[in-house]
Amino acid sequence: MHINTGKGSADVADVWASFLKGDEEAYSCIIRKFARPLFNYGIRFSSDRDLIKDCIQDVFFDLWNKRDRISETSYVQAYLFKSIRHRIIREKSKWEQMESLENVPFLGEFNIETKIIEEQSNREINDRIARVFNSLPQRQKEIVYLRFYENLGHDKICTIMGLTRQSVYNLLQKALHKMRKEWVTVALYSFFYLYR
Repeated sequence: MHINTGKGSADVADVWASFLKGDEEAYSCIIRKFARPLFNYGIRFSSDRDLIKDCIQDVFFDLWNKRDRISETSYVQAYLFKSIRHRIIREKSKWEQMESLENVPFLGEFNIETKIIEEQSNREINDRIARVFNSLPQRQKEIVYLRFYENLGHDKICTIMGLTRQSVYNLLQKALHKMRKEWVTVALYSFFYLYR
């Protein structure tokens, strides 16, 4: 069994439905499809890679053991992201006396070099953009990451973060407004840098 990413999430939902009926091959397929994205998302909450791997393993273990109590969903990725987020927060609070869910830091780094600009001559611009991203409040950083790096829609972000659609929309707009405002400065700097 293989999840066909060419058709979209309908195939993922079909595999999910098979998994819920006890299909071990569908379960393996879900693990193969989502283990890496869960790790990439989880590392935003803790730099402890072993903790993240353990949490992912626990999420998949619980998924199999509790499959009879899990309902069908077309938001499989959102369901898994929310599960890993809560698992990491729970585990960190055991070991580090973490603050409440609202105050858990989002450790995302803005890796612009691989996403936007590949040439080394743009390092100064990349640093400025990274500073703008990293200056955003934690929740805004997380929303920008989920929306633009994981390509999730507003509804899925609502599910993952436990926010209303309006809250997600407002936080995303505030983040984009701040980034656009700072981007004008970066663009002007780039123009003068290129034509000096």
